[in-house]
Parts: sequence; structure tokens; C-alpha cells
Amino acid sequence: MRRKMLAALSVALTLASAGNVAQAELTHLFVSNANIVSLSQFLENYPLDQFAVVVRGEAIEWEAKSKDVVDIVYPCLFKPIPSDSIKYSSILLAQFVIGSAAFQIANPSEKGKLMPQQLAGTKSMLKAYESLIALDPSAHIAHLDDLAAHEANGTLESAIKPLLVPKCDK
Repeated sequence: MRRKMLAALSVALTLASAGNVAQAELTHLFVSNANIVSLSQFLENYPLDQFAVVVRGEAIEWEAKSKDVVDIVYPCLFKPIPSDSIKYSSILLAQFVIGSAAFQIANPSEKGKLMPQQLAGTKSMLKAYESLIALDPSAHIAHLDDLAAHEANGTLESAIKPLLVPKCDK
């Protein structure tokens, strides 16, 4: 899967840089309902790949424009990210959004349902976090380590439920 995706992305980037495809059309070519699940999986497994920045950016742009997904982000779920002082913070937050969107596309009857989409986004973010930790063991975030432990013992849903509130306590 990774090889095919990278080859297709490489061709598109070459065409875009040659002026044959407008940058705005790149999103349409690469990120769609048909491939968001595989793109999300790619980003979970290879968050620091040479093409990950482009794929991630295009996926976030697609998600923002999509009428097929509902984007709900609760800051308490991520605390202390986003933060400029935390390594990979933006990657992890983006992966939550992309993973949630991918879940909604794969499971259209779940669109807009709070817990399934939050759970899916969190699981996707934790997969990317696991990949990042494997590459950079110094990147641990205590809150995400705690959520990963809940995921491992099957209690993730009950752990995130109290975090799904509009404002966090200081």
C-alpha cells in the first residue's frame, strides 16, 4: 500500500511542480472519500515519512471542505496539546481530525455521532503516537501515555468520556 501511495503522490507532486496541475487541484486528485482511510492509515504508520507533511496538509484541507464528515474537537481530550513546546503536537492533533474523518467515511451511519467519532480520532492519534515514539523515544507525552494504557486495557471509551466537554479546568 505504501509503495503505491508514494508513487502516486510522487507523480502528482511532479505534475504540480511542473505547472500541469494547480495546487488547489492536488487535494481533489489525492484526497477523497475513496482514499481517506488508506491515507489516514499511512499517516498513522509513517507520520514522519518524506511525503507525510504534504499528505497530512492535503487531508486536513479535504476534511475542512468535506460535507461528508463532521469535525468536532474537544480541547480537554488533547490537553496539553496543541503546544509549540511539545514535540509532534501538530501532527498528533491533525491525525485525530484525519482519523475521525476516515472513520466517518468508512462508517457513514456514524457521521455526527459524538462518541464513535471521538473514539476513532483518538485511536488514530494514538496509533500515530505509537509510531512517533518508536522513532523518537524522547517524545513521550504523559496524557497520551495514559490514553494509550486505557486503549491497551480496553477502557479508552470510559477514559475519554469525561474529557468531552467544551472547556477544560485550568
